[in-house]
Amino acid sequence: MKKKLIKLKGRSKWITTIILTTMLLVVIYSCEQSAEDKERSRKSVAIVFSQYYAENYLKSPSTAKFGSADVMTLRENEFKIKQSVDSQNSFGGIVRMYYTCTVLYSEKNDECSMVNFKISE
Repeated sequence: MKKKLIKLKGRSKWITTIILTTMLLVVIYSCEQSAEDKERSRKSVAIVFSQYYAENYLKSPSTAKFGSADVMTLRENEFKIKQSVDSQNSFGGIVRMYYTCTVLYSEKNDECSMVNFKISE
């Protein structure tokens, strides 16, 4: 009987080790996911900031309809955004404009600033 108990104790150590290793891997993986989620969130904030900034250049900002954004990470917390926007001009016609900008996201203040901005038809 004692031999069987010793074998069970050895097996339970292995099972415990496997469970703890699996839990550690899950925790590490979830941390990596949160970093990706953080990056995605920063990009979303940068896009919304660029759209708000672009509305200042439109004749009728309330009619603005933005196309899908092309976002490229230049450096950590620095994004280059290219996007189209349809809005009404002075005569009520819809015109499409394109803008390109570089947005810098500050984690410290949780704010964005515009590095450069160019808009054209």
